[in-house]
Amino acid sequence: CAVVAAADKLPALSRAAAGLDKGAPLANVIVWGDGTEPKAAAAADALRGCASKIAPIEWGSALELGNAAPEALRRADPPGPEDASTLMFTSGTTGQPKGVLFTHGALVAAVAALDATASSAERGFDVGGRFLSYLTLAHVFGRLCEEFCFSRGIQVYYVKDMRAFNKEIADAKPTLMCGVPRILERIYTGIEDGVRKASPLQRLAFRAALGLKRALQAAGVSSARGGGGGAGVPLLDTAVLASARKALGGSVRAIVSGAAPLPRHDASELEAVFGAPVVEAYGLTDTAAASLCLAP
Repeated sequence: CAVVAAADKLPALSRAAAGLDKGAPLANVIVWGDGTEPKAAAAADALRGCASKIAPIEWGSALELGNAAPEALRRADPPGPEDASTLMFTSGTTGQPKGVLFTHGALVAAVAALDATASSAERGFDVGGRFLSYLTLAHVFGRLCEEFCFSRGIQVYYVKDMRAFNKEIADAKPTLMCGVPRILERIYTGIEDGVRKASPLQRLAFRAALGLKRALQAAGVSSARGGGGGAGVPLLDTAVLASARKALGGSVRAIVSGAAPLPRHDASELEAVFGAPVVEAYGLTDTAAASLCLAP
């Protein structure tokens, strides 16, 4: 078998490979990125020198080898439902991290369940939407968010640098936003800071708009627009709250929070500002399970 890794991960891989010399069938490492960096080059030499004689291959060279292979070897051989798909690890917050082997069938079932939930809820998880991916794909919540988007034809944008998160979200203009409470709370805190710096009239208009939408929520009238427009208050959404909505790119139609409980007050505030339903999600790495809990 082979491992595909970025060049900057070779030092860690070379250390792990030392424990594979007892008969593990790892033969090749396919590398992308700058493998000439001193640490990466030293790690590649260490891999070649280990008992398994692992041979690092540059990405472009691997493609050339594949193109030159006989047709019989290049022919697709799709996996079955019981075949192994991926190995993921629990966070380790309650003990030593555990590696969980997922089959293709388990992941497909989880994505299908999410798809059925989203379809029945009609919450704006639509084909042609946009999703900004910044959650770790090493855990099941981030992984299933992304695979769910693939299944529904939602475009996936990847954050290159979290330090430039505001710029990247402005460029992507996601229609679906998934995040952990800490990120969502930070976004709302940024909006509040902007309001405090605004003129007295702007502050008054924002507080009045937010108060009206919160009153609608309390009366059981959703302020989430789902497909667009707002629940009977489009003027507030477009004239008063439009600038605040730019914090999520200005196009968001659904917000999913996961990994920890989101305080109900924060969820209500986010719904009122962005006119989008806030959904709490739960992922369990041990079983590949995922569920969406619609906030009351």
